[in-house]
Amino acid sequence: MAEATTDVVNNMGRAGLVAAQSKFVFLRNGETLSLQVAMDSPMFTYETGHVVGAGNNSPSAPVSVPYNKQSYSPEVVPELLKTFVRNGDMEDSVRAGVSSVLSMDKRVFEDLSDLYVVLIGATSEMGPLDFLLEHGANVIALARQGEKKWNKLIEKARNSRGQLYFPTTDAASANMGAFAGADALKHTPEIAQWLSQLLPGKKFLIHSLIYLDGEKYVRASMAMDAIVEKVTAARKKVKPGLLYIGTPSSAHLVPSSCKTRADEFFHRAPLWQKALFFFGLLKRNKYLELQNQNGYVVVDALSGVQGPNYALAKFLQNWRALLARTEEGQFVSVNIAPPAMTASVMHAPKIAAAAPFLPLFKPNMMYYPDTVSALLSIMLLADIRNEKSLSHPGTPLVHPMQLVAEQAWHGGSWSAPFTSDSTGVAAYLCHLCKKATPIFVIALVGTVVYLALRH
Repeated sequence: MAEATTDVVNNMGRAGLVAAQSKFVFLRNGETLSLQVAMDSPMFTYETGHVVGAGNNSPSAPVSVPYNKQSYSPEVVPELLKTFVRNGDMEDSVRAGVSSVLSMDKRVFEDLSDLYVVLIGATSEMGPLDFLLEHGANVIALARQGEKKWNKLIEKARNSRGQLYFPTTDAASANMGAFAGADALKHTPEIAQWLSQLLPGKKFLIHSLIYLDGEKYVRASMAMDAIVEKVTAARKKVKPGLLYIGTPSSAHLVPSSCKTRADEFFHRAPLWQKALFFFGLLKRNKYLELQNQNGYVVVDALSGVQGPNYALAKFLQNWRALLARTEEGQFVSVNIAPPAMTASVMHAPKIAAAAPFLPLFKPNMMYYPDTVSALLSIMLLADIRNEKSLSHPGTPLVHPMQLVAEQAWHGGSWSAPFTSDSTGVAAYLCHLCKKATPIFVIALVGTVVYLALRH
């Protein structure tokens, strides 16, 4: 794919999506329907709930990025990103994009009242819900039903500068949270119909944010894609833009500087890491040189730990993104996000144990969700506000996969000397060693005392 022409890339992406659509079926009331038939047959119509924030008449608000117990203002965020770039866990195109938008008139990034953003998976820790509401955006929120969860969302919107729209089965009820919400996996056709008819003439930006463990993630990605496809067709006069958070853990076209940095980090790696490499525990990242893509290589960053379902779900999203951008002429933003210590990641005990030791293996990093969410929101805003960004269909792409390769905050995995999987194992071993240290110390002291008493 990386050495193919745009037409071939589009054909491959389309073939992948068509194959997936033909394999997946929709189960409803004991009946098995094809995905296409189901999407054309909604069984009921959602009403619309609407909340206007108390500060909506003054939507502008300052922008900041929380990091390492500090809050960084727009004036110093570019300097912070320079350190990330120097550390090797962020591409310089991220810094350039963020710097470009933060150097504009502050109203460009402080007042988002002109934006209509659909969040499929509005409660995602990595998502921009808080940022958008804080800066006056119009948020169309999709999340599963749950009175407690929706009461919290509605209250957040009421105290914000933005507006919140959401599907509900009873818009007239005083207890809005009890009837709000829709399940993207169960009510896919109804959600698509609701979005297709909501706020005619407004340009939507549809953010596919749902993450679920295992095979549910593939089904969620298919559901989100079915919604995107249906809504795009219905709103073709003002085509919606598509937004995705990409993963570094895949096979990627990446800047060739990543390979150069990986070699440098290997040479500078401490002796104990080279020993782990010598004994086969740490394995080198693999890069494929390309004949006709100067300045780019392919890195095999697929993660066995995340499994095939995760990989397939992300490939489905990439195929849709590439097709929408290069063939359909839609605005498409894909920003690679670093590993983050979200609840969905840290609930796995071994990953949680290994996470604090990951930075020992430079340039790998894990970030707190508030930092990632804030910075991803500004990266997204840079794509939207800068008309020369690669997200806009009028900006030429050297290759379709450049859409994913650039503006990547990969957390170091693209520039790391060792694969993510082997680094994760080594980081977990570091945890075990630290945990066992007191035992070793007690055993050593005991041995010394025993030998002393014998003499």
